[in-house]
Amino acid sequence: MQAMKKKGKQCVAVMAVILFLGAWIKWSPDFFQLAYGDYIPIRVESFSFYGYERVSPNTLSSISNAFKGRSLFGDWSSEMMDRIKALPQVKSVWLIKDVTGHVNVQIDERKAMAIVRADQWYYIDDEAFLMSAVSDLESDMDLVLISGPWKNELDIRRGREKLYQGLELYTWMVSNGVPEESISELVFDGGQSQWISYMNQIQGPVYFGRDHLMEKVRHFATIFPQLLSMKSSIAMVDVRFDDRVVVKLHED
Repeated sequence: MQAMKKKGKQCVAVMAVILFLGAWIKWSPDFFQLAYGDYIPIRVESFSFYGYERVSPNTLSSISNAFKGRSLFGDWSSEMMDRIKALPQVKSVWLIKDVTGHVNVQIDERKAMAIVRADQWYYIDDEAFLMSAVSDLESDMDLVLISGPWKNELDIRRGREKLYQGLELYTWMVSNGVPEESISELVFDGGQSQWISYMNQIQGPVYFGRDHLMEKVRHFATIFPQLLSMKSSIAMVDVRFDDRVVVKLHED
């Protein structure tokens, strides 16, 4: 009887270890692959890419070719994902592996929110990260244009905080009722450290200044319909004041 009890306890202990290891492998697949993946005799045979539009297929092919033949469950995944995420158009990426050796690569691209003028035109996303150069400006005229003291790619990267402020200004204008198609260009005047907007229906510039932009946008949006009624006569709109909006008309 004691021998049976001892054997029963051993079986329970073995089952507990098996269940623990099973759960550990299930919930810690990355660690399992890192420790034992290279010993699984399945090799990477091919890749398929999904979700990309602006990334060059040749670039993706060049990156993936370096990992063909690797152990499917080896520790190469992070390196490949880091290389793809280093592309300026890519926001995130993940891999789905199949035991046949095929790997599906899902790419989440950054969405272009605006176009910035520098030595050429560049896309930036909704977080003001630099994406890539614009190849055909005419095809993307639905995006807002932003210009300022930026001369090249490095300036755009360094000026991300100010560009993000420009995107906020644009978003606030639209959310307060100013039509997107009415906004032609946002300009940051580095000398005066202020934002200026150019509108399609109004000839003169709109001065927003440098601070309390959200409140100033509300003031502008409130009178925007009235401004449209005298659009050809407007020389300048100044909303830099806290308590009023100044509209200057052409003298003639």
